[in-house]
Amino acid sequence: MKLADKPAHLRKTLDAVMVKDDLDALVAMSPENFLHLAGVNVVSQRMIRERLAIVIYVKGRDPFLVISSIVANTVRRDSWVRDIVVWTEHQKTPVQTLGEELRSRGLDGGRIGLEMHYLAAAYHDELKGAVPNVNWEDCELLLNRSRMVKTPDEVELMRRNAIAAERAIWAGFMFAREGTTERQIADRMVTSLYEVGGDYSPFMSLAAGQHTREHHAVAGDYRIAAGDTVAVDMVGTFAGYYSDYARMAIVGEPSAVQSKAWRAVVEVQSQVMRDAVPGVTAETLAANANRYTRELGYELDINLVGHSLGIGLHEYPPLTMGCTEPLVEDMTMCIEILIQEPTLGRFHIEDLVAVGDPGGARRLTTYFDTSDLYRITL
Repeated sequence: MKLADKPAHLRKTLDAVMVKDDLDALVAMSPENFLHLAGVNVVSQRMIRERLAIVIYVKGRDPFLVISSIVANTVRRDSWVRDIVVWTEHQKTPVQTLGEELRSRGLDGGRIGLEMHYLAAAYHDELKGAVPNVNWEDCELLLNRSRMVKTPDEVELMRRNAIAAERAIWAGFMFAREGTTERQIADRMVTSLYEVGGDYSPFMSLAAGQHTREHHAVAGDYRIAAGDTVAVDMVGTFAGYYSDYARMAIVGEPSAVQSKAWRAVVEVQSQVMRDAVPGVTAETLAANANRYTRELGYELDINLVGHSLGIGLHEYPPLTMGCTEPLVEDMTMCIEILIQEPTLGRFHIEDLVAVGDPGGARRLTTYFDTSDLYRITL
């Protein structure tokens, strides 16, 4: 899905931020921010860190890219940025080429925002030597806030990805029967993720019975039995955008204790969704989730009750105590509630929502009816 509305949105919002912060340009090079700012998922950069793909937004001017010749054809085809400078691997470094371009474009002085958290120290030193008169400013928070806001096309892309990922989890639960192993169910879900259009699953945690007590449990050879809960937390990617959802099932019929615990996590999540409106801070949602959970007789098992989701998995802001960032309209974020029932283990739900409606966040993961535990046939 092409994000037709994103280039103009970026130009408008980033120009405004550069004027406000008195910056002449912004330089970013992580795979996540290159996808965000240039529209291309350079997959090989995640494995070959020295293959930097660099995007430069200049105040009041068109952006430009500095990329390896290895990925040049892909970038030319897919990026909305048309000014592309190519460097040849093993002949030049990407930072050497960036320095040359900054000098030739009159950007070898002034204040430039730099994505500090990704750039290796050696490259940072090389960059300072290449353009010694530039005052480099850390723009990590600026870029994080830029990625918080999704365009309508991005929200629709995230919604489609969410439904596809839910279908993959559903396929695994439908496949499962009493006696199926955890690993077999997890494998079926991951295979289904590919079948519905996912790129890959970088994280899959699936556990049954007492194994659910373990955070981020790895699926093993345990065979599910009557009365077991099955908990899954699966991450997928679709064209560089993440999906991240948690679901639970029961083998047969749930006990009263299991039903009560599941109703509790669903109710707490629903209340937090209603609270998630523009202007509310991340830590307010975390505090509310803790209070709602205690009112139902449980304790949250982790200090994170959600996070923004998009090109990154745990994007800014985290919904945790101490984070005072307010929610803004057109955010997409996961709301995640996890408790430990003392005798039975983990009860966990995670859904994607869009922020903006005055009555609360709008749920985008709508394939499952989560009001009750999914029943796995005996």
